[in-house]
Amino acid sequence: MLYNIIKKKDESFQFKSKSDLVNLSSAIENLYLEHDDLNSKYYKQEPLVRDQCLTLLLKGQSTTVYPPKELFDSLELDLSGPYAFVIVTAFSQEQLRVIDMKKVETTASQLMKNTKVYGVELINDKVIAYIVNGLVDSKAKKNMFLTQFQTLIPFDNFSCIGVSKTYSGTNSMNHSFIEAFASFEYGKANQVKGIVHFDEIKKQQETMWLPNTDLLKLTQSCKQGNKEIADETIQSLVYWLQHSAPPPLLKYMKYDLVNTLIKITSETGISLDIQKIYFQMNNENWYHFQTSLFELTGEICDKISEKKETQKDQLQVDIIEYIHNNFKDQNFSLDNIAKDFNLSISYLSRFIKEKTSKTFSQYVWELRLKEVKKQLVETSVPIKEIIIEIGYIDPPSFTRKFKSSVGLTPSEYRYTYQKNS
Repeated sequence: MLYNIIKKKDESFQFKSKSDLVNLSSAIENLYLEHDDLNSKYYKQEPLVRDQCLTLLLKGQSTTVYPPKELFDSLELDLSGPYAFVIVTAFSQEQLRVIDMKKVETTASQLMKNTKVYGVELINDKVIAYIVNGLVDSKAKKNMFLTQFQTLIPFDNFSCIGVSKTYSGTNSMNHSFIEAFASFEYGKANQVKGIVHFDEIKKQQETMWLPNTDLLKLTQSCKQGNKEIADETIQSLVYWLQHSAPPPLLKYMKYDLVNTLIKITSETGISLDIQKIYFQMNNENWYHFQTSLFELTGEICDKISEKKETQKDQLQVDIIEYIHNNFKDQNFSLDNIAKDFNLSISYLSRFIKEKTSKTFSQYVWELRLKEVKKQLVETSVPIKEIIIEIGYIDPPSFTRKFKSSVGLTPSEYRYTYQKNS
């Protein structure tokens, strides 16, 4: 390509000297090297990019990824199947320590022909969501898949799985996620073990009251900060109140709807001035009542989203700080960190790689190496004691690794740098 550009007779620029050509050639070579470096960094971060893409899809924000199809293809995320639904569940600390997310995905994708399963750990919500996409076009196929899927996960006696309705394609993935999460929360609240289908919850409620499934969707969409689905659900509930609610119960049902929103603010720890909504209770103007609810849910969604982002940032700070405070412990391990923060080892490993550009072992080694080098120069503590103090139980092994990294043995390093200080 460069050769063809240079050979053009009608080119718009001329090289004034041979050095110009050399400089251009060098610049292009550096560009390719930088490109390779970026590719290398991308592949190292790929699992986290993949998790982020799946999370955006579940939240209904995948259109912010441009171009989504090309990115999904590069991450080997095949969501081209005609039908999709979402599964939401949660694991105990012990389960998180033993589950292999990748293995579950791979095996689950083999349970049914032309069906793909992708899992993502949602740390703010303390759940794992699985997207199932493929030829699951009947209730019988779906139930058969779910029965087999259960056997792949190390459930305890109190585990439950929330399952959404099945939708065509993946355009309604955010609705599917809200339904699955609502089903999961419903199962937990009612101590239901096993599978909880969203479309079967409605059958269990009183027929003369607000639709339970809509109230569950409203609760979960607000908790996820999803104003779009919250507004859709408000519209559905207000329409039901207008056309299906028994007149003697209407006032109480409106209070129940507002109290659902108040309960959300209480459970999520956010504060709002909700007094203004009560002024609309006796207002027969449905438009004003609905508009007030829109404003309230919008404020709830904004505050919850902001709080989740703050919590996520704080968790990241806490994990890195925890590593810096505990790397000298001989029993320090990725497993222990995962247990203390109630995260899966796979997620924690990817997180550390994203934040430090190093694996957990590499990062801990560098912290220990830095501390040893500091003590070798600033103290006269015996080298063996320093090595043991920073959490390394095998001094000879550490010495070999130290020399490989620094080019000197610990004693040579001390002699050289104390002499020059």
